[in-house]
Amino acid sequence: MADLSHIHGQDLTVSATGGLLLSSGTENGQQRVIRRLMTNPGDDQWTPDYGGGAPAFVGSTASADRIRAAFLKQMRMEAVVDQSVAPRVTVTALPNGTTMATVEYRDAQGVTSRTTIPMGDR
Repeated sequence: MADLSHIHGQDLTVSATGGLLLSSGTENGQQRVIRRLMTNPGDDQWTPDYGGGAPAFVGSTASADRIRAAFLKQMRMEAVVDQSVAPRVTVTALPNGTTMATVEYRDAQGVTSRTTIPMGDR
């Protein structure tokens, strides 16, 4: 099923003919995962448990384990993630003070995807 193509933090994409672009398959799944992880819990009044809270971790003292647990919980709730293969989340504190979370999962089409979420200074 196709969805509107929307990369988190950007405007909707318009085609050359002026229509809104759609995404499906693996591309749609990647967009959904990033949107889920980049949404703070409670920001969507209709689904208060939705969101990994990546923006809320910026500048916080949250441990890598807490970030990993929040992201894994959301990955288990995401419909585009193949639940027969456990997603992996790696949280890395870089020497410059920046934290990065890398999420690897298999989608419903059987494609393994990897995305990195920059978490800013901590």
